[in-house]
Amino acid sequence: MTWTAQIRAISSRWLTDRALIERETVTIGALGDAIREWETVASDVPCRVIIARRSDLSASGIAADREMLTHSCRIVFPAGTSVGVDMRVTVDGEAYHIVRVEDALTDDIFTQVIGVRE
Repeated sequence: MTWTAQIRAISSRWLTDRALIERETVTIGALGDAIREWETVASDVPCRVIIARRSDLSASGIAADREMLTHSCRIVFPAGTSVGVDMRVTVDGEAYHIVRVEDALTDDIFTQVIGVRE
């Protein structure tokens, strides 16, 4: 067994959550209207949700002329997990819109993304 495989096996113990990963699809209805639906990419994917504590992970938005902070988190998956920007990840009933893939932190062990709670 290679070192990478050993590290993957050990680190998988920390991925105690399970995720549903979906991508949005758009089809055109009979009246020419856009029909948006979520298509399952993968289910029961091991992961770990880590609440963002660093300021560079926080996000803000404008609603009713007021700035609002949004709930951001880092989600860690096994290496090679198919997840990307604009996908939706649901963990324990909480849905997160993926806004960034952490390329610098994604390696042979983990794939990491930043999600904002919907």
